[in-house]
Amino acid sequence: MKDAVNDPEVEVVLIGLPNNLHLDAVKLAAAAKKAVFCTKPLGRNANEAKRMLELVEKAGVANGYMEDLVYTPKTLKALKSVEMGAVARLSGPFA
Repeated sequence: MKDAVNDPEVEVVLIGLPNNLHLDAVKLAAAAKKAVFCTKPLGRNANEAKRMLELVEKAGVANGYMEDLVYTPKTLKALKSVEMGAVARLSGPFA
């Protein structure tokens, strides 16, 4: 991972690794002054996610969180169902 991040031709590090490796990858990318984009979940807990944010902010690199399930078939089907009226408007205490 270190060799890949430190490659001089790499400008952006997209982290799509197992969750337990996200922090290590962000540390490497931030230290190498590379832009960082991480898939979900950002961190395994709030403290880990905050640490990642601190690392990229200190490094002054572009960073972001990427949701990879936005256009999956199940999500698109759910959106279509809502558009077709399959889900009623809530009323009462939950509205």
